[in-house]
Formats: sequence, C-alpha cells, structure tokens
Amino acid sequence: MFKKPHKPKSESKLRASDIRRVNAEISATYGFPSVLLDKDTSIKKVVLHSSEICEIIVCHSLPLFFSIPDLNIRLYPTVYSMWKHPELLRLNFETNSTVLSKIANGADLMVPGVQAPAMGFTSFKEGDVCSISVCSVPMAVGRSLVASSKIEDRGKLVSVVHCVNDHLWALGDKSLPPDPATITKLVNSDAETHVTSNSLDIEAELSNLQLEKNENSIQSPNNEIVVEADEDKPSELSITEIDAILERALLTGLLFLASDETPGLLPMSISNVYSHYVLPYRENENVDVKNSSHKKVVKFLKAYEKIGIIKLKELRSDWVLTTINTSND
Repeated sequence: MFKKPHKPKSESKLRASDIRRVNAEISATYGFPSVLLDKDTSIKKVVLHSSEICEIIVCHSLPLFFSIPDLNIRLYPTVYSMWKHPELLRLNFETNSTVLSKIANGADLMVPGVQAPAMGFTSFKEGDVCSISVCSVPMAVGRSLVASSKIEDRGKLVSVVHCVNDHLWALGDKSLPPDPATITKLVNSDAETHVTSNSLDIEAELSNLQLEKNENSIQSPNNEIVVEADEDKPSELSITEIDAILERALLTGLLFLASDETPGLLPMSISNVYSHYVLPYRENENVDVKNSSHKKVVKFLKAYEKIGIIKLKELRSDWVLTTINTSND
C-alpha cells in the first residue's frame, strides 16, 4: 500500500476531544490500556497510488496509526507504534529476512514463510490485525487472511499493508528499530496485557533486504515524497535532492546492517559500507556521492558521524565504520 509514493493532501491538528476519541478507539480495538496520543497530535491526509485517501495519525512527528479505506479495522499501527509498544498487537508471525525482502517488494506473507511456534499458533480469526517480525522485532503490519483453525501447509496467511522502509515509514524519523533485547524488556514490563505466540530463534540477516527502486520519486529533507518528472536524468536533481536520496539510502542500509548478527562485520571499510549499504538502497541508481554536496564518501559518512549516527576510525590509512548508534531517542 505504501510501497509507491503518495501525495500529501492536507494536515491539521487534532482537538483534545478528537484525541480522546482516537485513544478510546485504539483501546477498544486492541485492548491496550495506555494513552498513546497526546496534545501534539495531528492527522495527515494523503492520496495513495491507488487514488484512495488515507488518514495518518501523527504524534511528535512520527506516524503512529493509519486508516485504510473499505476495511473493518479503521486504525492500523505503524512499525513506530510497535517499536514503542510491542505489546500493542496480540498476534505476531515470525519470519526471516529472505521472506521480509519479498514482503518489502509487495508480496503477502505465505504460510511456508512463517517460523511455526513449537507449541503451535495461538487462536486467531480471519481479519485479525497482526505484526510480522524478524528477530522478534516487528517489521511489518497486516491482517490475517485465514483463521488459525484453517491454516494449511500452503497459501497466503497475511495481507501486508505496511512494512519498514516503505513511504509511510519514511514519513517518520527513519530511525532504526530497537534490538530484540529492548523489545523483550518492553514486553516483559507489561506482561499482564501481552499475549504472544512462542517463537523460534531466527538468524538476523536483515542486511539481505533490498527494496525495488521507487520510480519517479525522491525523499525531500522534510520527509515529504516529491514526484519527479524523469528520475533517469540526475542532472535535473538539485544537490539538496541528491543529498536526501543518499541520506535515505544510508539510513536504510544502516537499519539492516545494525540488525545483522554475522560475526566480524564491524569494523567495515567505508568503501564497503558505501558499495553494499548505500548504493543498493538508492531510489535513483544514477545518483552518486560525487554529485552531492559531500563529493567524497569519507566526507559523506563523517557528516553522519558528526550528528552521532555512526562512529568512524582511521585504520592503516583507511577509514572504517566501527559503530552504529541504534538509539531511538
């Protein structure tokens, strides 16, 4: 749904009475007792690629919930909501990065792609809202297409409506997800209201995830999606636009590099960081750092070291990436 760019339509602040109503609706829908929205809440209306109007609830600049036309459930949580409140959704399906890459490219979750719990699935109905996780970290949202009593060995299990790294995720701060230990701590802090399936250990291979290149769009510095007439002509892109594309590519690459538990990945030479974790995630394959304001890879990465996202070190006349800051603060 949000794989392709959408167009902003309007945005307005919610009144206190509307915020109370939405909080009550969230509580009634998901049985979640906490108040999730405060006075710094607005509603953003966007036009989807399908021409449908979608309403997005934004709180402190993060998209937390969204509505989908013609569905029974009016408000769906985003990955940002689930990272803050992992106990929000009672139904979760665990998968791996290979399956997640297909989901990110528009596929639904199939039964063979699920890591089946050792004790079997908890009971759920067709149409229940659910999360899809890798390493116990929610990475996508959808609704079940069959009831637990009717699951077979094959077929579709979840219709996916939102996934990390799509254009809804890009409306937020594009922060990294918390590590599994943080998720576990958050869940255990409110265990009485959380019901979950037993899950198997999953290899953290999120660095395999690569989205299909989005045609005719860029990410502007203020997180709005801007449609370009012809993205095959990088000369028509301003330096600001090129910087924004490279920034989104870097943050996306770091998102999955930080979740990869393969031993010995760091320190990593900056040339490998750029070739394996920036270039594959560009929305326009013709964009290159030499056309940006940074001109060189080392200057590009040092800009993000300066604001605390990464740490670099000079090692034997070469610069290497040593640390990725995964804090969501």
